[in-house]
Formats: sequence, C-alpha cells, structure tokens
Amino acid sequence: MNNICTTTLLVMALCTAVTSAEEPRKSRHLHKAEDPDTFIVGERFYSGPQPGEKLRGFTVIPLKRNHLEEEFDPVAAGLGKPHFLIFIDDSDIGEGIGAFMNAACMVDKLSQTGLAASVVILSHDRKSEIQFTTMNEGFWKFFNSVYRIGYSPDGRDGPGAYGLNRNLPMTIILADAEGKVIYNFPFLDIPPDVPNPHVLGGMAGAVAEDRETVASWLNNNPKCYQEFRRRNEDMKNKEMKK
Repeated sequence: MNNICTTTLLVMALCTAVTSAEEPRKSRHLHKAEDPDTFIVGERFYSGPQPGEKLRGFTVIPLKRNHLEEEFDPVAAGLGKPHFLIFIDDSDIGEGIGAFMNAACMVDKLSQTGLAASVVILSHDRKSEIQFTTMNEGFWKFFNSVYRIGYSPDGRDGPGAYGLNRNLPMTIILADAEGKVIYNFPFLDIPPDVPNPHVLGGMAGAVAEDRETVASWLNNNPKCYQEFRRRNEDMKNKEMKK
C-alpha cells in the first residue's frame, strides 16, 4: 500500500507544471550539490563495493512489464558512460528511485559524458512488482527511459560478490565509464522525494562537471518528465494528423 501511495504522489508531483509567470522554467525546490565526501558525519556504514574497486558483472531480471524476461548485466550495459547504480529493497521503491529520476535524466542529457542509470530491486519475492508497475502508462514509460530496472536473482542480499548491507534499505554507487567505483552512498533510510545534495555532488564529480553547474541544471530547466510528456503529445498529434 505504501508503494501505491508514494507512486501516486510522485506522479502528481512530476505532472504538475510550474505556473508562475515570472519564473516559468525554474524548479519549485532549490537543489544543491554538495561535497560527496561529507555524505555521512559520524559512524560510517559500509555497503557494497568501495571507491577504487571495480564493479563485477551480475545478472538482473527485468520487470515483466518492461519486456520479455531476459536477464541482463547492468554493469556491462553501463560501460562507456559514468554509471549511477541504485540497489534498493522493496519497502518503498517509488520514493527511493523517484527522488533521483529527474537528476539522472538531466545529467545524462546535459553533461558531456552522459550518465547510465540502473536500479536493482532487492527482494526475496516479486509481490511489490504488482504495486510498482500499476502506475500511469506515460509515467511508467518515463521511468524506463531513465533507468534500466530489474530484480536481483539473489533476492534481498543482492549479488553475492557485492557485500551489500542487508540492514540498509538503499545503496547508491557511482562508477566511471570503465566500471571503477568513484562514490558509495549507503542510506540508513529511503530518502525523501528530492535528491540528496551529496549524491548530486557525486553525480557532478562522476561526469566531471562543477557542482554548481549540476545544481543549476535542476533549478533552471523544465523537469525531464514535462519534456517527455510534451514530446509524446506532439507525436500523438502528428499521428492524428496523418
């Protein structure tokens, strides 16, 4: 039930256009990109490969609504671009990945290097898939235009070689274009519906952009979902005219 409510809120938030006549292109939330090395102050938690380590390939099972169930390797698929990789349990999938969706899309679109983005859901069953995939068709297509999404065949523990901390609901890894880990962000709780500023700073570092530049992309441009929806509407109108 929590996933359904969260997804509904995300749809409403992303579909709402900015109505201010004075600042029609700016984000309602003031995004900041901060030093990723100050992500955790105090006791440090470890989950997954650490900076300097190379990501190992592993298989992921796509959600049934994506396409035929053919396993794929997100590490191999992400090579050639910096990689934004989310490991998340099924306690609140929509909230966790929705918070970073616009940022991942914008960084991929505006940076010189681009950004690959993948989501690996950690669960011993796939009951949450029913809740997660019963969302608005247009919003669902946008999710899949940003992320490669699938379930770990290894369940809640994730890929055996990764050493993910099962007591943490979400771990984010940023790697370079060759698959070498640059940043690791272990989350004690699923973040709120805006991207964590330290992760935004990590994204900036991964694509070799200034943190201020990445923050300005999010603050001064229309959300990716708005552009995605407009493009779909334009395509439908053209088809209708034909």
